Amino acid sequence: MKKQYFVEQLEGIVYVDPAFLVAAGQIHTEECSLFETLKRKYPTFKFEKKNLNKSNKTTYFKLTYARMKRFIETNIHDEAEIKKALAELKQKRLEAEGRPGQYAYVKSWFLSEYKDEYNKSSFAKEKKEDKDENTLTQTENATQKEEGASNG
Repeated sequence: MKKQYFVEQLEGIVYVDPAFLVAAGQIHTEECSLFETLKRKYPTFKFEKKNLNKSNKTTYFKLTYARMKRFIETNIHDEAEIKKALAELKQKRLEAEGRPGQYAYVKSWFLSEYKDEYNKSSFAKEKKEDKDENTLTQTENATQKEEGASNG
């Protein structure tokens, strides 16, 4: 349930969500009667608009499979470790194939392994992304299936 208001007793302020204010502006609604009740209950308080439903969730907006691969290649310095990490990334992608939320599965693994390093790196701060990165997954999947068919 969305938070509609928050009373800050010490400061004498009632913070009200903008969506609640819009609904309270329509007569004969629950929000309107609640707003009137708040005005009666806190007559000396100042009412301020504030987004109360903002999420503090961290997002990894441009974290694609290609960026994961590039991150591993550029931030791990031991050649054997790079090969091992890339093989593990490929394995996790194959494990995720066919299950719902396959990207979330791979991303969860990647962040469990490299979250701190990724957040400190320039990758997390980059604004632009290569155009090729968005189309990489379909091409890689087709290549992996072909390789699997020829090996099996």
